[in-house]
Amino acid sequence: MCRLQFKSIYFFVLLCNLLFMNTQGQSIIDVDRLELEQVYTNYTTKDGLPSNEAYCVFEDSKGYVWIGTDRGLVKYDGYEFITYTTLDGLTDNVILAINEDNKGNIWYTGLNNFQLGYIDAHMNFYKYKYYNTLKDTLSRVSHPNIYFNEIHIENSYIYIVNRILGYVKLSLKGVGEIAIQDVDFDDTIGTHLFSEGKTNFVYSDPCASRRVRLKNVLMSNSGKIAEYEKEMRKEIWPTWLRSDSVDYIYDWYDFIKVSKDSIYKVKLDFKCIAYSLNEGGYIYSLVYKKTGKKVVYFSDSPNVLDTKIKILEGAVVSGVFQNSNGRIWFGTPKNGIYYLPDFSSKKSRFKSQIEAIFPFKDYIKLKVNNEQILRYYFQSGEILVDTAEMEHLDIDYVASHFNFFGGIVINTPAVSHFNKMLFNHSIIKGYQMLSDSLSYIWSKNIIIEIKNGRVNYNYREHRYQGDHRFSFPYIQDAFCVGKQDCYLATMDGVYHYINNRIEKLSIATEKSVRNIEYNYDVNAWMYTVLGEGLTIRYDNGDVKRLTKENGLASNFVNQFYMDSTGVLWLATNKGINTCTFKGNHIEIKTALNASKILNSPNILQIYAKDSILYIGTDAGFNVVNLRSIEKKDFKDVPLILDGIEVEGEKTLTDSIFVLNHDENNITFHYTALSYNQYGNINYRYQLKGLNKNWVYTKERKAIFTGVVPGKYRFELEVQNEYGNWVALENSPQFTIDKPYWERIWFRLFIIGIIGYIVYYYVSNLRKEKRLLEDKQMLFDELNESRQKALSSQLNPHFVFNSLNSIQNFILTNRTELSSDYLSMFSKLMRFVFENSKKLYVPLSDEIEALKLYLELELVRHNNKFRYEIHIGNLKPSEIFLPSLLIQPIIENAIWHGLLHKLENDRLLEINFTYEGEHLCINIKDNGVGRQATSSKPQQKFIKKQRSSGVELTKQRLDLLCQSTGLETSFEIIDLFDENNNPNGTLVQILMPINLS
Repeated sequence: MCRLQFKSIYFFVLLCNLLFMNTQGQSIIDVDRLELEQVYTNYTTKDGLPSNEAYCVFEDSKGYVWIGTDRGLVKYDGYEFITYTTLDGLTDNVILAINEDNKGNIWYTGLNNFQLGYIDAHMNFYKYKYYNTLKDTLSRVSHPNIYFNEIHIENSYIYIVNRILGYVKLSLKGVGEIAIQDVDFDDTIGTHLFSEGKTNFVYSDPCASRRVRLKNVLMSNSGKIAEYEKEMRKEIWPTWLRSDSVDYIYDWYDFIKVSKDSIYKVKLDFKCIAYSLNEGGYIYSLVYKKTGKKVVYFSDSPNVLDTKIKILEGAVVSGVFQNSNGRIWFGTPKNGIYYLPDFSSKKSRFKSQIEAIFPFKDYIKLKVNNEQILRYYFQSGEILVDTAEMEHLDIDYVASHFNFFGGIVINTPAVSHFNKMLFNHSIIKGYQMLSDSLSYIWSKNIIIEIKNGRVNYNYREHRYQGDHRFSFPYIQDAFCVGKQDCYLATMDGVYHYINNRIEKLSIATEKSVRNIEYNYDVNAWMYTVLGEGLTIRYDNGDVKRLTKENGLASNFVNQFYMDSTGVLWLATNKGINTCTFKGNHIEIKTALNASKILNSPNILQIYAKDSILYIGTDAGFNVVNLRSIEKKDFKDVPLILDGIEVEGEKTLTDSIFVLNHDENNITFHYTALSYNQYGNINYRYQLKGLNKNWVYTKERKAIFTGVVPGKYRFELEVQNEYGNWVALENSPQFTIDKPYWERIWFRLFIIGIIGYIVYYYVSNLRKEKRLLEDKQMLFDELNESRQKALSSQLNPHFVFNSLNSIQNFILTNRTELSSDYLSMFSKLMRFVFENSKKLYVPLSDEIEALKLYLELELVRHNNKFRYEIHIGNLKPSEIFLPSLLIQPIIENAIWHGLLHKLENDRLLEINFTYEGEHLCINIKDNGVGRQATSSKPQQKFIKKQRSSGVELTKQRLDLLCQSTGLETSFEIIDLFDENNNPNGTLVQILMPINLS
């Protein structure tokens, strides 16, 4: 068995060696794609844009993104692109410029007939009030087509700009200054810099569309600045940057820097369009003269010749907007729009899965798709294909413990022929350094101890809790606490290797443990099981499990890594978390969620160094500057209440409103404008006054039906990409009025009417009540009389039978017996006469009467039967029932059941028990049964008597039910033995337990 295991391992490692050597010279990733680039998202018609021609892009004060295209005005909320056209109220379908005034109105210009319109905060479409005046004024300008491709708004003034012809200054009171140039073919043209307050823009004099060399004059509000020759075409218009009282003009291939003391002019080898960002920094869109290559750059300098960061290639920028969080939107004339979330992050151009990150002193190695190794340098950011073999000595420069999501190849020294065959070019999954002279490396079924630079031990196969040999299951991670003392995270739980022996621990038994590490700061083991979050097992026996409920981005942890500061980084399939241990308290934060900063939210491998996070995903490699992210305030996620729908009619909401009682079906529509979260946004809401629990959802509406009258407050929160909950400002409060029939005045009115009706009819009601009481009294007296009459009917019946017995004793000369019998009979008759005036008697008296009767019958029949009376835990003196109610039943049982039986084991059982609120009486005999008695023709007279006694008992029970309103029952059950032969009769009587 041991040899078989060794051969299997040897064959596997040899196969890995061959595969490795066969792929040494292969390059599966194009070298040209190794360069990192800024993280951005490109939206085109595939994503919902009506066209890829985006002339302008703008983000309003609420956070909505507006895009001007040649096929309408587009509004984007992070979920969908909504297109508005002339059918919705636009003045034109070709939108060239967008801006917002201080009232929240969105102004726009169109291409045809200098259309100018705006959309108010309630999404109503309007045309500029003095449009006809503007049209008449501009019709005098001798230009075939006038349009405006810029809008600037300052205070109550609106500047609409044509970058060639000039501008018009408008206000809400009418058309103001008009500075539009006529077409001129003079050999001198001008580039005008306009500055008023915070409004700056530039425009050129009109010129011919053909290429000519012209003399250009640079003009400002104060006059001529500089003169230079210009090669004119209408492809790119001049742009202007101002910084620290220095002007930077980019006009075609000309670059002019104008300061107070000097003018600097230079010819560029590219055409340049420059944009200034709100938070500082500049965007340059370049088209190179020789190659025609299009590149977009970012720079901290207004001088395009200074250091720049490349953002994207293959596009020309037609408009730029930066929001308050530093996020940047680009519009392009052919490629749709681009969204740049952050300059601190970079991504790989290749989209291959990163299966392992192996850190070194100056660089990290990346394993790609199980085949290729890349090298990323920390300082330069350069990525190269790695062709050199990795030596085990290289790990001396890195952290003490590191585990790989996948595996990586390492070259170990050949200390023997066996080690040379087995360990050269071994694929390993992680390593740990205990000291400068002692370290461990592990693969899926091998642990290698390296001591003083040499392979010292190979823990591949050892004894397992006994003398038999044992091979490791699939090892996914290991952590060693001392020499030959390691804990192994395997696909079958956790094992402990100590002193050349293997022991399986009762930790995550039969589960695939992915990572394991001991935290010396809190004295606890940390390990992960895929799908179960992070488990922390303290030395004192306490166990904590961290999941999504505690703040993790996901329960599926791919890999964790503890940095030198004691922060635990968790790589999940939905982002990255950090855990900071402060005693028994664990602080969980979301470092990155499902964010567009990353190539993919499925994080496979992470490594942190100097506040830079190196991330391997299933779609490429990312580098994120954590300090840059921490400086930004991402808590202000715009959360907008779009409207409230009441009874199916949608209206915009006020902060406080009142509804009628029948307006109780309410729907709140809301949107969080978080463009970094792929539309995967978590919301929670509650309606205070209705419930106290949060409702978690990804839907953008909250529906409440059948809301009862009362006062309510709708509270809404959204979770941003870093796990924090952001609340809706000015939560709406509303009241649902009560219906008029629940108002106080209406109730008082109704009470008055009812009082009058009660007063009017009260005498009649009293009369009716007296009549009903009298009627009930007569009914009760009648029932009582009927019951007494029935009882009196039983007395002569019983006396008749008793006298017959006495007569029988006298005729048979049994004088003493007749004397005793007559004495007992007199006692019984005295009892009957005393109770004949009573409707109900105590159970104790009834039992005494039954015993007298049964003793008489025993004497009369020479003790041919025996009887038993059971009362259990009843209190006979507290229970009442009609007198001699069951005497006829007992008589029938003796005369017609027991006396006809030939055997001598004749038994009569009488049981009194509770059954709920009722008294249950069972009379059971083991006589011949009813069938045997009815088959004898000579018993006609006795049969008639029997029927009369039973009917009397039934009638008495029926009257008892009617008078008390309580349930009674009477049932006769025939009994049979195991051979189905008659074996007696059971009579069950159910009556109220207390009739006192």
